[in-house]
Amino acid sequence: MSSKRFEGQRILVCGGATGIGAATARLLGSEGATVCIQYRQRETEAKEMCRQLRSDGASVEIFPADLTDSDQVKSLIKDVGVMHGLVHSVSPALPNALFYQINWSEYEQHWSTAVESAYWLLKHSLESESCALQAVVFVLSSYTIGVPPKNLAPYISAKYALLGLCKVMALELAERGIRINSISPGFTPTPLTAHIEPRLQDFVARGIPMHRLGSSEDAAMAAAFLLSSESSFITGVNLPVSGGAAM
Repeated sequence: MSSKRFEGQRILVCGGATGIGAATARLLGSEGATVCIQYRQRETEAKEMCRQLRSDGASVEIFPADLTDSDQVKSLIKDVGVMHGLVHSVSPALPNALFYQINWSEYEQHWSTAVESAYWLLKHSLESESCALQAVVFVLSSYTIGVPPKNLAPYISAKYALLGLCKVMALELAERGIRINSISPGFTPTPLTAHIEPRLQDFVARGIPMHRLGSSEDAAMAAAFLLSSESSFITGVNLPVSGGAAM
């Protein structure tokens, strides 16, 4: 008998080509899941992830799609087929300016990438005849807990909006046995944060009670727990993965 937690499950990882999404895809694949990786622009990285996972013996498929386009998401859900779990780990590039210095179009881009994509994914999944969804995990940010930093207004406001949507979905889908949770990682070195200078990263790490930055693997383990049957009575939770920096 297999001891792998996700044996026989198909799990869609949106944004699974890099960063936290990629680490989550690797972990789920190692635990028996058929991993379906969605990407929008990172085709090279998605194909490399596919190659790596298959070389490790995992089952993996890749799907290009713009998650803010209803028709493309509907096609994605149809192509993925039976889906037991969903991970949402997507974000545009981070801004770096005061809120009023940022163009409104950048706010719209962040909100659309975070909230609109979540809406289309859940709507089309729930309306699919092959819907077998059991658990969904959204990757938010520890900035949704406590005092946020400056210069990230589009990103932070989008994550807060998605947090609110997560709680509503958790309540409305509980009676269907579908669990909706989120994780909120602290500062994590990924392609999204690669532009931040090492000295600033070291400064951030020194302010974390556990005295290190989080890794993509830390976030992936939290996501996998919330996808698994080990968390079968947990829904509506926003789990900090921040080494004590956010409580």
